[in-house]
Amino acid sequence: MDTQTVVLPSSGKKCRIPVGKDGYVPDTVLLKHLYTRGSPNNDYEQKADVVLPSKLTPRQVAPWWEDPDKYDIESIDVKGKPLNNPGGRKGDNRAVHKKVHIYAAPSEERKIRKVFDSSFSLAERKKMVAKNDVNIEVRPMAGKIAGEYRGKSDIDLRRYKGDNNSIMLHEGTHLLRSEDDDRKNKITTSASKLDIPHRGSSKNAEKVRSRSMMNIEESCTVAEQMARAKTNAGSGYYKEVPVFDNKTRRWRKPTLAEVTKMQTEDRKLFTNGKNKPLAEKAAIESVNKNWASSHIARLKTAKSRRMAINDMAAIDKNIKPVTAKQTRRNKNGNKN
Repeated sequence: MDTQTVVLPSSGKKCRIPVGKDGYVPDTVLLKHLYTRGSPNNDYEQKADVVLPSKLTPRQVAPWWEDPDKYDIESIDVKGKPLNNPGGRKGDNRAVHKKVHIYAAPSEERKIRKVFDSSFSLAERKKMVAKNDVNIEVRPMAGKIAGEYRGKSDIDLRRYKGDNNSIMLHEGTHLLRSEDDDRKNKITTSASKLDIPHRGSSKNAEKVRSRSMMNIEESCTVAEQMARAKTNAGSGYYKEVPVFDNKTRRWRKPTLAEVTKMQTEDRKLFTNGKNKPLAEKAAIESVNKNWASSHIARLKTAKSRRMAINDMAAIDKNIKPVTAKQTRRNKNGNKN
């Protein structure tokens, strides 16, 4: 790739800026510069006084290149217009992608659409857009979050971290659980549709119920992610799956080795012992059948009061809650 030297008239400083054959600076170059020179997390939500278009010549981009925090470029360091380029897709798949709006740089859009196609079947993608258009935004995100389903049909993916099969599967499965009306089982439908009982005082009952709902939702979604993923990439939620310590006779947080062991065992469980990804009906049936026997069913996030399986047992008589007494009797450690 060629470079072009631009002299800034305000300071006389020289900027050497890569340029493509078309005379414009590739968006991949802009993103790399932002993440090495700028502060990508600082002002994404707030537009600068000067917002530049995403297609720029080296001379046009030079002021931003010198000080990325002073200016913004659409789709690079501030949210831009939705991109709706289905590429060479045809027929029903093209119709689906016309209803999928990507908020990202053009190079990111191409990758996201490819990952979207490879993560879900055409039948599933059609269900995802049947009621509402889907909005996928690639952006910086707080902490270590790699993706987030924000309800309805909105998905956020962390730039450079969320554009892969595992994260797309997790967030897209949240959407499918909500939008797929063919799902009837409590385990594989959205937890927001479940009649989770109110517990606690009248002042905090709704908060407790909401946290239980989210705990169940994440637990069951991870289970389906494990069944569907192309590789056993695991999930950070396993760090919040308690294990029973036979020495102290208490539940505790797992060690890293225990996290790895639980992920490996659940992957085998949800793929029917073959460690090969399932899809559509096969994946759903496996989760319905195996969730209550899995490690991820014991998920207990920081804000929840009970394990997901114990909250689910309160609304489904076919599911038995997990207790310390039961675990102590299980000398083979299958519940640990």
